[in-house]
Amino acid sequence: MDARHAAATAIDGCPNVRLSDCARWPERANCDQACLSQAVQAEPYAPREVKVGTKQIYHLPIILAAFAAWYLGAIWHSQYLFRAQWMGALGLTHAQVKQIVSLYAPHLLSAAICLLFAYGVAWLLAVSHRKGVLQGVLMSVLLCGAVVATSWYGIARLPHDLLMIEAGYIVLATLTVGAIVGGLYNKLVLPSQWMRLRN
Repeated sequence: MDARHAAATAIDGCPNVRLSDCARWPERANCDQACLSQAVQAEPYAPREVKVGTKQIYHLPIILAAFAAWYLGAIWHSQYLFRAQWMGALGLTHAQVKQIVSLYAPHLLSAAICLLFAYGVAWLLAVSHRKGVLQGVLMSVLLCGAVVATSWYGIARLPHDLLMIEAGYIVLATLTVGAIVGGLYNKLVLPSQWMRLRN
């Protein structure tokens, strides 16, 4: 039951009772809640009954969000946008950059970071029971802020030009990941599976 909604609408003594979660959601999240009368009459869990549930995450939307963030990074650091400024900030030559681009390790590392970040956003959405593009962007910004705060000492030591380039990319990637993961929330979280464990 949506306890907060019921409490907010109980001012006149007639709370508006509705479901907040169901084992058949999100596939039937927009149903007419015809089972509400049965749910209201159902007995609460006994003291020895434990409600165990985990929200499993679909991987495809997260992979799409991570790929989008990684691809944006490739475009952002290409010769068409900010590669020249990026090279100047790091003091690299064209030969050195060409050698870096030819390696697999930097690409795999950036892809892994994007994937880990997308999973973090999905986990925050699942834990907080939120959905939608706006909520996804909010969770993505919160996670990015936490990462930046924990590594601020190292970030502050970067050259100013490099910091501005990377900050622009991080903002764009953060918004992109949040929008994709949050926008695909109904395809992201599987229904909760509830089990009763009795002693």
